[in-house]
Amino acid sequence: SYTVKSYATVSGGGVDKVVPIPWEVEFSEDGIVWNKNKPAWLTAFTENGEGGTSAASYTATVAAQNASDKHTIALKDATPVTNYDLSTHDYQGKTAPMRTANCYIVNASGTYRLPLVYGNAVDYVKVPGTGKNTSAYIAGASGSNILSPFINHRGSAITDPYIYNNANCTPDNCTLVWQDEPNLVTNVALSSDGHFLEFTVGQATIHQGNAVVAVSDASNTVMWSWHIWVTDYKPGTTGTTTPDKEITNYQGYKYKLMTVNLGWCDGKETTYVERTVQVRFKQKPTAGYTPAATQTITVKQKAHTITALGNSTYYQWGRKDPFVGVLENPNGSSYSINKTWYDASGATHTNERPATSSFPYYDACITSGITQPNTFSDSNMDSKYTNLWSANNTVYSANNNSVVKTIYDPCPAGYSLPPSNVYTGFTTTGQITSDSSEFNVQQPWNKGWNFYCNSSKSETVFIPATGYRYYDSAVPRFMGKDAGSWVAGTHSVSYGWDLYFYSAHVVPQNHHSRNYGFAVRPAQE
Repeated sequence: SYTVKSYATVSGGGVDKVVPIPWEVEFSEDGIVWNKNKPAWLTAFTENGEGGTSAASYTATVAAQNASDKHTIALKDATPVTNYDLSTHDYQGKTAPMRTANCYIVNASGTYRLPLVYGNAVDYVKVPGTGKNTSAYIAGASGSNILSPFINHRGSAITDPYIYNNANCTPDNCTLVWQDEPNLVTNVALSSDGHFLEFTVGQATIHQGNAVVAVSDASNTVMWSWHIWVTDYKPGTTGTTTPDKEITNYQGYKYKLMTVNLGWCDGKETTYVERTVQVRFKQKPTAGYTPAATQTITVKQKAHTITALGNSTYYQWGRKDPFVGVLENPNGSSYSINKTWYDASGATHTNERPATSSFPYYDACITSGITQPNTFSDSNMDSKYTNLWSANNTVYSANNNSVVKTIYDPCPAGYSLPPSNVYTGFTTTGQITSDSSEFNVQQPWNKGWNFYCNSSKSETVFIPATGYRYYDSAVPRFMGKDAGSWVAGTHSVSYGWDLYFYSAHVVPQNHHSRNYGFAVRPAQE
């Protein structure tokens, strides 16, 4: 708002008289060129008045800006690709030896394909000759709590990395299961040779987001599914502006973590640019008076950036498929809001949790998870195996043992769930603590902690408080308040190891029922 007074003292016949003087304005956005055309974004501004000795009040209004989001801009500006095989390119887009996974990262619009392979069962980096990464589905250990070979959707032992080379596994069609942005992934189809799943990411609709796509048999039973993570984030140690963080745990072991959770979508960052115009008020010529008074003001809409808390996908221990992320409840409630998601028909699911079901125990739990990738098990998961996320793991104790990535691991190529001791450096004692002096963090709390990567405290890694999906209902809780992140190890037949913390409590080695929906922070293999 602004006020204007415009008058003059006129002398005549020995008498001084104060009279109102009409006024008008002109505009300039550079201070050099002036005219009577106000900028389009200045939607209301009184441009003239009759004047007076009393201040008259006026209000200026501005048009809403079409705010920009740097992540969407980066994705839209990326060079589109055609018939891009996600398994034969590295994270910089260069041709590379074939490496398959259950999650593929997409950084640009275009047409894509991925081979019909069980998880990371093909890896020409690890196995240059044949590419058959048998260690991902045949354990190098034995025991009653060891699954070997790993099983497919039929409950049968996997005999070959390629789905269609296994008995009674004939791909018939490919479909979308769900996605968390409208029309993010389209045209999902089986390739003409029946060996690839193909899809499109449109330039007009590309955003940070997640999708699950699947291949099914003639009875429309899902045989396998994959996570498509659309993001401008690029993992790795070189060729990226967000290089992986090397952390040192309490036992002195070093691990390289992605800088974000698996399936991470940055909180909406809305940037409004500054807009400025100068307005010069001038008195109009009046009979007997030559106007001289001018006054210039500046109308400024300040730049402003609004950033919301980001979100990431959730996982049940031992399963490969993600569940949709959640949003912080604006009323401060511990009950969070389900991120909007869209099914294969295009139907919108607003604040709707995934379907739930009581999966059977043992092998039937695994096959149920494969055939129902968007169904949350509200029972105790398989309740048997120790090695679903680390092929040779036979123990329940927390440890630094090397993780052998399995075909049920949800991480992209070159990454896996970390071992159970990975986060012990997040407290000064390596143990659970509620003593803030023992938190190895850079204050303040910011809906998550910036944990120091090592004792030198020269670098931090941010772990956001993404809450969790409750074990018996998939109800999202404590977004922005608590954090749970799975690791590869098992605590017992029913529990998995995890990192858990909130603002007043850090537990580097916690354990929860395997059917909790927690975040995952991938580590370099």
